[in-house]
Amino acid sequence: DWKAAVEAYQRAVDLAPADPSPRYWLATALFAAGDAAGAEREFNTVVRTSPTFARGYFSLAVIYERRGQQAEA
Repeated sequence: DWKAAVEAYQRAVDLAPADPSPRYWLATALFAAGDAAGAEREFNTVVRTSPTFARGYFSLAVIYERRGQQAEA
C-alpha cells in the first residue's frame, strides 16, 4: 500500500530531515502512488540538500523522461 508507505516515509523525514535516504524513499513512494509532482518536489529537495546523492538525479531524470522533457532528463 503506497499510501501507507508515503505516511511512514514522511514520518522518517520528519525525524531525520538532513538524511537524504528517507526523503529519497518518500519521493519514490509518492511516484509509485501516482503523485509525480510530489515526487519531483522531494527529489529536487534531495539533490539540492545532498548534491552527491546520485539516485536523486537519476530519479528526477526518470520523471522528466516520462513527461517527454528530454532536455531536463
